[in-house]
Amino acid sequence: MKKHAGYFIVFLLFVHSITIGQNTVLTTNQKTALITKISDLITTKYVFPQKTKKITQYLKRQQSTIEFKTIESPKQFAKTINRYLRTASNDLHLWVGFNRKEAASHQHLDYSNYLEQKAKSRNYGFRKVEILEGNIGYLHMNHFYNPRYSEETLSSALHFLSNCDALILDLRKNSGGSLNMVNTLDSYFFGNGSIITHRIYYRSGFEQEVFTQENLKGKSLPKIPLYILVDKNTASAAEQVAYNLKHLNRATIVGEVTMGTANTGLRHSLDDNLYIFIANGEYENDITRDTFEHKGVKPQIETKSSEALQKAHVLALKQKRKLCKEKKQKKKLNKLIRKVKKDTR
Repeated sequence: MKKHAGYFIVFLLFVHSITIGQNTVLTTNQKTALITKISDLITTKYVFPQKTKKITQYLKRQQSTIEFKTIESPKQFAKTINRYLRTASNDLHLWVGFNRKEAASHQHLDYSNYLEQKAKSRNYGFRKVEILEGNIGYLHMNHFYNPRYSEETLSSALHFLSNCDALILDLRKNSGGSLNMVNTLDSYFFGNGSIITHRIYYRSGFEQEVFTQENLKGKSLPKIPLYILVDKNTASAAEQVAYNLKHLNRATIVGEVTMGTANTGLRHSLDDNLYIFIANGEYENDITRDTFEHKGVKPQIETKSSEALQKAHVLALKQKRKLCKEKKQKKKLNKLIRKVKKDTR
């Protein structure tokens, strides 16, 4: 009974913190303190130190506006500050977040456990695994979670698809996420031996070279023909996978030019309801010695997002037909290609 009572008290504290977040009215002093903290963090953490003065000065000027003075709620504060930050920096990896549940978890629950449970509740970002007609594998991921939680699911999905003649990896509308998952996912499409994929240059001066891994939980698929679907909403870590595998000549990218958010970042707490995400590392591909920041990843095969799966399916079948030596099998593939081309799903 005492044990249950303890859980109930923690639950009440959790709910109470959420209620406070919903009803909080920010005072002038609180808003000023938040701007000061945001400015200090940008000054010391932002990956481009030459831009920090411009950003912080812009924020300071906005404090005298009627719009800023009339901000009342944390949610309204985050929305307004994000517009200011976007104007001053043009960086999608510099933003203020408002998340009552996450803030409450910092206070009353084990945060790493919270993250793991959050990932699990979303099936670690894996939305669909399927074998399409013609023995073409399909894997849809909408977010990257730390492989510490998610690699087992990844290896299981890829094992299920390992006997397919090609694989379509769907990263459309993938919001990004764990950089460790970028490395793990890249690694599953190469064989033995480490290959450098990219570098990260951190604000601290540290340079990180990222290599493919050899000790994976599952079997790698180094030879399977790979097609990656992307669109304008493919962001951050998901873009890194597409860009890396494109320029290592390991995948054909199909769809739309991606969002163009290449750099890495970290969250920093501001108060019980708010946090700020700040870019802290600059991405550079090892092959191109360039980045896709503000440019996006350009597909080899450009098409509308809604048509990307159909296009990739046809491409995979054509490649299979090209390798086919039996006339009867080629005839079947020709028929299937015509069918898929007519498919409007």
